[in-house]
Amino acid sequence: MKVGGGGGGGGAASASTPWLCGSYRQAARPMACALSLSLWKGHDHEEANGVNDKSVRLPRRQRTATCLFLSCLTLTLWTTVGVLVFFLGSSSGPQRRLSVAIAFMGNPSIVLLDEPSSGLDPRSRYRLWDCIQSQRAGKTIVLTTHSMEECSRLCGRVGIMSAGRLVAVGAPSGLVLNLSTGYRLTASLPAARVEALGAVVRGELAADAVLLPDSLGGSVTFSLPRSVHLGRVFDVMEASRERLGVDDWGVSQSTLEDVFISIVERDEAARRCADLEA
Repeated sequence: MKVGGGGGGGGAASASTPWLCGSYRQAARPMACALSLSLWKGHDHEEANGVNDKSVRLPRRQRTATCLFLSCLTLTLWTTVGVLVFFLGSSSGPQRRLSVAIAFMGNPSIVLLDEPSSGLDPRSRYRLWDCIQSQRAGKTIVLTTHSMEECSRLCGRVGIMSAGRLVAVGAPSGLVLNLSTGYRLTASLPAARVEALGAVVRGELAADAVLLPDSLGGSVTFSLPRSVHLGRVFDVMEASRERLGVDDWGVSQSTLEDVFISIVERDEAARRCADLEA
């Protein structure tokens, strides 16, 4: 999932490469080597292309000192990170928050985050989302997640993948508006009256209404097609409320999670059909 827009200078983009969330244990030595080699490669590239202007190229001794300094600085940084991880303990929550903080060090223009809020409690998750949102200006943030709530909260553009293929791309609100099945009708009532409510919904609102499997805890949810008139829904539910013992009810638009499930199920069905035909 991609959050925010592009911006910033070219140098920051390349500097953001090592700051991958969750990779601090493996990145220290390769990163130090990459920083050193990049300086030498840049110098060799200039010599190969006939750039002999000494005002452009650093002296060899200064380049050597710079390489050593950056290597030592990088190893020191990652050693410090290792010490912090040791004191934070084996819990993945603090380590993930530390990884996100490292990802934004140096104000890079491109940041890659892999499930940054996984394993966090709700309060920590919302605070982390606020921190990520506060850093969006001038950056392109590529975020992978299984949480549709996280997508809706952070992402300006969402890509949905199924079996390694990108099957839908768009803004969260656009995906919900264009690809959703319609509305969600939720009602709280005794379990013995659920079948009667289903008969009313299918008989007076939509014959193809579906009782969703997430109905539990005394609450049931029906999926209604987009062609249903909301005024009719209010009339039918209010007229049947006392007779069916409905304590509370509501109607809302389908969520991004509903869209995700619908798209993936359709894609899986299409792939099964293709396998059978083959």
